[in-house]
Amino acid sequence: MLSWSAALAGVLVLALMSVGTAGWAAPQPELKIALTTDAGSMDPYQDNSVVGLAIQGLIFEPLMDYRGPNFTATPLVATGWQALNTTTWRFFIRQGIKFQDGTPLTADDVQFSIELAKNSPSARGKVANITGVTVVSPYVVDIHTAGPAASLLSNLAYIFIVPKANYQKRGAAAFGLEPVGSGPYRLEQWQKGQQIVLAAFDGYWGGAQSPARLTIRPISEDSTRFAELLTGSVDVIQDVPVEDVAQLQQRRDFAIVQSKGVRQIYFPMNTKTDTPLRLRAVRQAINFAIDRDTIVKDILNGFAQVRTGPWGPGQLGYNADAARFYGYNPDKAKALLKQSGYPNGFSVTWDLCHGCWLKDTEVLQTIANELKAVGIRVNINLIETNQLFTNQDAGHFQIGMERWSRQYDTDTILAGISVQSGTQPYYANPDVDALLAKGRQTLDPAARGKVYQQLFQVLVEDAPFVYTHAQDAIWAKRTSVPWVFTPFVGNAGMTLLNK
Repeated sequence: MLSWSAALAGVLVLALMSVGTAGWAAPQPELKIALTTDAGSMDPYQDNSVVGLAIQGLIFEPLMDYRGPNFTATPLVATGWQALNTTTWRFFIRQGIKFQDGTPLTADDVQFSIELAKNSPSARGKVANITGVTVVSPYVVDIHTAGPAASLLSNLAYIFIVPKANYQKRGAAAFGLEPVGSGPYRLEQWQKGQQIVLAAFDGYWGGAQSPARLTIRPISEDSTRFAELLTGSVDVIQDVPVEDVAQLQQRRDFAIVQSKGVRQIYFPMNTKTDTPLRLRAVRQAINFAIDRDTIVKDILNGFAQVRTGPWGPGQLGYNADAARFYGYNPDKAKALLKQSGYPNGFSVTWDLCHGCWLKDTEVLQTIANELKAVGIRVNINLIETNQLFTNQDAGHFQIGMERWSRQYDTDTILAGISVQSGTQPYYANPDVDALLAKGRQTLDPAARGKVYQQLFQVLVEDAPFVYTHAQDAIWAKRTSVPWVFTPFVGNAGMTLLNK
């Protein structure tokens, strides 16, 4: 991690990034990829989904990023940064960057992009501690924070820089359909629900890119996605059906690319509706009623890890004692329901998008059956992915769904799942807010870890989520394709599609 003591002493952070065709033995004309769903928008401040980020991360770039398996700090739009004091960071913008409409990228665009993020339901949590942005000169910008900001850089990795003039002229809706960024690829075609075609941007500051073209197809049905790989219609697929992994492992013409337990599935519960979910004991009862081992072993064939809290082992602030709070205990669940005034249970609607995660329908049906055994009747509401997130952002749901992965910085997980009051309309806890603020302002990693351990315990016991599992990232590719899983935005479950 970055040396915070050095940064706060005003040491300038400068580095060079190697960009281009590294990893490809020879220039490739096209790479064809099948993902599980389509993007909702190409505007990074309208769509923060896994697929949205994967595509936006090629069209746009942030000031800096944490990339690769070791989360290497990588300057992009910024060539370097400097902590002037405990609440002011200065960023030096790379001169010569052009947007895909030919206009230069300047500090004004950086300021505008952060302002967009502060007003975005999906991004505001990542910039919640930013109080202002000052344009010092066309290529220098100061970012001001409410206090010491230990997680500023890791959260800025998600803030993609958009062209102020173009965005303001056309508006968010038009920009989301025909985006203009400064990244290595530009959008050539988007047939919603069919395919997205990206072409290498010949004006990219980092040089020529390979492959020259990326064709991305949204295929939600596992069997269809798998068949497209076998027939050669695509080169790479996301979320290989777990029952088909062994078949591919036995063939020399295919390779499995796997990362263990990196993407946790969260189910937020709307605590502000007039339902039993407003009661903590009810939310705990739901968590006690679930047999997570059955989900991992029998449904996901071991391609996942049990989760009983907001993040897993190895992440800063993991609390092993608190993680033992929820075991499979249907009798405890029944007792909590009775204590809460619901001895006969109740009915609840649980939103689900098909193709959003491994074995999603099967997992949720199993959970529904387990909850039925303690008296809770689940109505599974199958809706389109982007509608699900739109409903959640507006608070129009009872139990929903989120996905987030192991991160370079724990605060980015907390921002991603929106636990802070005011970043979403369905949960508020002053203890969570206080610990969040303390963690962000604690620069010593050991002390910061202790703060997050306390926060972990609060989020377990208050149970704003149903905790179940973290799935493996399972991709498959043709062995002739030199594609590798390359994490970006400091997120172990996300990959650049062009590497």
